[in-house]
Amino acid sequence: MKSPYYVATVANAYRRRMDGFSDIGALDEELDRASHRPYSSGFYFGHEKYDPHNDGQYRSSGKFVAVVKQRTGEGEYLFEMRNRFAAGEELEILSPYSFGGTVTVESIADLDGNGKDEAILPCEQVIVRCGSGLHAGDMLRRRLD
Repeated sequence: MKSPYYVATVANAYRRRMDGFSDIGALDEELDRASHRPYSSGFYFGHEKYDPHNDGQYRSSGKFVAVVKQRTGEGEYLFEMRNRFAAGEELEILSPYSFGGTVTVESIADLDGNGKDEAILPCEQVIVRCGSGLHAGDMLRRRLD
């Protein structure tokens, strides 16, 4: 079964293409952000036209770090952490409302308002100040390449 992050990444790339987005390179990079084995055309052309060395190893150029749960104030959001992230880090936005945006984590606090340098506990909910433009349900990831 594929994770919600995987499905959102792939659906986002395909939806952009169907809507007329013409930068195929950017869409290929989007697909590479999800964990996957090497891509090929398989037998679509009648024979295997492109055969990357498939060692069965998964690859990814992105790391899913948080889900936006809700806006809590001007430029402030409640995040549910999935993988460690830190104040000062630039994160990519995965959203149906935009493509290719980023935010910088200005500060992180627990639900009691105590400041933290990093979010380190899986599924922990934290308040993050990072500017504006996020929506509930948006996913955030760190670029690995």
